[in-house]
Amino acid sequence: RGCADCHGADFTGAMVVDDPVFARISGSNLTHPVEGASLHDRIDSALRHGTHVDGRSLLLMPSREYSSLSRREVEALAAFIATLPARGAASSPPRLGPIARTLLVLDRL
Repeated sequence: RGCADCHGADFTGAMVVDDPVFARISGSNLTHPVEGASLHDRIDSALRHGTHVDGRSLLLMPSREYSSLSRREVEALAAFIATLPARGAASSPPRLGPIARTLLVLDRL
């Protein structure tokens, strides 16, 4: 997997799951600033823990695949993303349908 699979070729976000019965989930727009969170902290939290900086889960973030990146590699990724022009709107929050909500309650998502 690569970042562009979920975040799009231009890192403004791509639709990952679009099924109203299951869920509607898109990768976040990495070029859009988030108030109160540095880009480095956002990238580090997502890659190492699969969470937003406030601790909320990034439902489909494959952090296990990236948790072994070195501090320098995470800093390099954050520095690269920082060079991208801010484009598009902030990502919409995921919407879970009945199947995804059930799987979440059963700890199977």
